[in-house]
Amino acid sequence: MEPMITSVLVISGIGLVCGVALALGARYLSIQENPLVETVTQLLPGANCGACGFAGCAGYANAIVAGQAAANRCPSCTALALAQISAALGIAPIEPGAREVALVLCRGDNDQARKRFVYDGITDCAAAAAVGGGDKACRYGCLGYGT
Repeated sequence: MEPMITSVLVISGIGLVCGVALALGARYLSIQENPLVETVTQLLPGANCGACGFAGCAGYANAIVAGQAAANRCPSCTALALAQISAALGIAPIEPGAREVALVLCRGDNDQARKRFVYDGITDCAAAAAVGGGDKACRYGCLGYGT
């Protein structure tokens, strides 16, 4: 019975020492972040799409607070969110950026886009696209195989 008690005490002691070391490390090695960055991050849509030119919403929020980026570069951000961001930053209201809409000029459905060749294979978009990029002359058009 004595070796078991010794083992439990040794493992408990190791756990206590590691716990104290982690607590001290968290206290003295922590990095203080600007609370304004967290506020702006919460106001952004959170899509992390990178359309603004930054890796995600957190990086974009850092750039906005640092004054390195305009707050209207996010295409997903609403006018209300921009107003809240400008209020949080204490600046004049921000006008939304110009909205961009995708336009497929060939209108690539089966009725509009002409075919480059007759595809006679598996009726799957991935398989058809693997054969020369698909049978449509317009490379942006829907191949029309349902997947």
